Amino acid sequence: MPNQNHPPLSEYRAYPTPPRSLRCLLRVPSWRAVGLLLMLGGLAAHAQSPTWNVFYDPDPFSDKALLDLRYLNEKTAGENGFIQRSADGRGFVTSANQRPIRFWATNGGDVTKNMTDAQLARYARFMAKVGVNLIRYHGGIFPKKTDSQLTDVDMDEVNNIWRVVAAMKKEGIYTVISPFWAGFMNTIPEGWGLGEYRGQVQPWALMYFNDKFRDAYKKWVEVLYTRPNPYTGVPLKDEPAVALIQVKNEDSVLFWTIQGVKGDLKERIETLFFQWAVKKYGTAQAALAAWSNAATPTDNLTTGRFGIYLIYDATIPQTGGKNLRVGDMVQFLTEHQRAFYADIVAHYRALGCRQLTNASNWKTASSNALNDAERWSNDVTDVLAVNRYYDPQHVGDNSGWRIDPGHHYVGTSALFRPEQLPVNVKQPHDKPFFVTESGWNLPSRFQAEGPFLVAAYMSLTGVDGFFWFQPSTAGLDPFPYFDFTNLEGGQKAMFRWTASVPGQILMLPANALLYRKGYIAEGTPVAQEERTLTSLWARKTPLISEENSFDPNRDTWDNAGTATQTELPPIAYLAGPVRVKYDAPTDAKTVAPNLGTLVNLRDKVVTSTTGQLRWDYKNGVCTMNAPSAQGVAGFLKTASPTTQLADLTIASDNEYAAVNVVAMDDKPLKTSERILVQVGTTYRPFQWSETPATFKIGNEDVRGFRILNTGKMPWLAVNTSVTLTLTNAAIRSAYLLDLHGVPASEL
Repeated sequence: MPNQNHPPLSEYRAYPTPPRSLRCLLRVPSWRAVGLLLMLGGLAAHAQSPTWNVFYDPDPFSDKALLDLRYLNEKTAGENGFIQRSADGRGFVTSANQRPIRFWATNGGDVTKNMTDAQLARYARFMAKVGVNLIRYHGGIFPKKTDSQLTDVDMDEVNNIWRVVAAMKKEGIYTVISPFWAGFMNTIPEGWGLGEYRGQVQPWALMYFNDKFRDAYKKWVEVLYTRPNPYTGVPLKDEPAVALIQVKNEDSVLFWTIQGVKGDLKERIETLFFQWAVKKYGTAQAALAAWSNAATPTDNLTTGRFGIYLIYDATIPQTGGKNLRVGDMVQFLTEHQRAFYADIVAHYRALGCRQLTNASNWKTASSNALNDAERWSNDVTDVLAVNRYYDPQHVGDNSGWRIDPGHHYVGTSALFRPEQLPVNVKQPHDKPFFVTESGWNLPSRFQAEGPFLVAAYMSLTGVDGFFWFQPSTAGLDPFPYFDFTNLEGGQKAMFRWTASVPGQILMLPANALLYRKGYIAEGTPVAQEERTLTSLWARKTPLISEENSFDPNRDTWDNAGTATQTELPPIAYLAGPVRVKYDAPTDAKTVAPNLGTLVNLRDKVVTSTTGQLRWDYKNGVCTMNAPSAQGVAGFLKTASPTTQLADLTIASDNEYAAVNVVAMDDKPLKTSERILVQVGTTYRPFQWSETPATFKIGNEDVRGFRILNTGKMPWLAVNTSVTLTLTNAAIRSAYLLDLHGVPASEL
């Protein structure tokens, strides 16, 4: 926020030029009350550049900072006991006092491997400052040396997990530990004796069916959880600062990777399927008769083997005997996966682990046909989860991990694609739910909307945690590029996965505050579904899907429901919670009678059951309007130049901005004596260049942009141009804060 009477530039360690602030704090002396008109950005924007350079020096963590959310955390994580599920099963409490706790979470535990202890301590302190109280360590403790035994463990990784748990605990931050992902294991020594899984191969689905591999996993986690943590003296099994044990990351027998299992593993699966079918039907011949003799080339009654169809066959309608056999295949795979997770959880309990558990966090080959089966298989654990990002639709060579000149992306704001909001999830009726990896990835330029929307709609629907993927440093990443790349004109490939960029990490505080304080009310359910296991095996279309081809700007919804179209549009999640019960005695569903009013498909507006949230996806604007948290995100200049809320009027000349106004003292804004104003716009690296382009994603022609230059640091931020008029008889003074939350000037 510009100020015509700013101090000398030497006093702005975070700014080499007059600041255009991302946030401002309104503070009130109790002895005097006056009104306030606060202008953000407009004072100097007319005479100066429309952008400002975002330089971020290391945070001094000064006691002069007026914005530091460390106070929201416990003095040390776990001081009130282990994290437990609440009485209704859907939330969290601390065991010692049964006090509710809400988590504002990130990934990033594993990025600390090369940090010194001092750097790790700063990293933890920074996370606490921006409102984080839960971090996920996504790593791999399996052996990585070529001469190692399968049951060995990577002690360097184990030691770093111990170190991170201890450092985060000191800042009141809990840890989720995810110790295995098949995607991290790229080479398997032949000496491990895993059959055809040797050499350059990833072991997708192997652990579910190979007992030797499963037993090795048990040995790995035994070392991790039962040996004393040298940084605390307490084994992790007895460590209340570990909130959740995640069995494994991103794997499922119902995902496409099951089609790539190698010969001896496929034979093992088909042998188990044969045994399962004989147990169900009595004999192999009876099973074939039940399937009207639907057969596969690998069926062999002599050797005891029933072939497995491609998982693709479970994603499309089938008829006759094949339909029944595919249903049995889905039942077998799902029950086997569920039994695997039950066995692993029993192992953790045998080790003495007292933490909550989660099975995994993956999707299936078909949301409509298989997601509910996947969730039921995970339901033997305490918490369900999924990984889901808001995708900028970025394509090009190596686009999975880097951004190069010549790459293309679409980059549409989520405000025009509400069905793609990552927290649109069906939640089990009696379990918490996490989104354990997510974010608005680069090269999106509309990142500032992400924290705003996530905080608002997690609050509304009761989703229990959203883990930003992933902060790479304490503050802004000073060089979000791959230094080893040398591209045309000296350019570097950009790292697409960091959240340590202005539009993500600097937008956390206000949204962490309003979510953790519960300022946005949870809504009443708009849809509740009960599903029998029989309906899961039959792949019947559910009431609502999480991934649907519905285009909210073109399609309509007739509530007819077909084999590929659910009864409710996926934007119904924006009206209120959607819950599901598995293994019910009968299939049943309940839909809120006013859902058709809340979800206005004609005008492209969704209103929450609480009335506190309104999403206009025709014009790309979302408002929050609660007593203690009000704001707007989206395309303000054209769609909503003036937004009238209960206690606040927001006027803006910004093409795009996210504006949060949040009480810091638990009071309504109209009487609050301490208010945080946080504004985000758009951010691009210096000299970033792109041009409109048409390109293909799959077989579809799409319009977006071709990246010409990935730029360099610093970030350029579009100036804030916002006028706030607040109805409050107490506010007297306002302070412009620098990027460290320290007052830069008084307004």
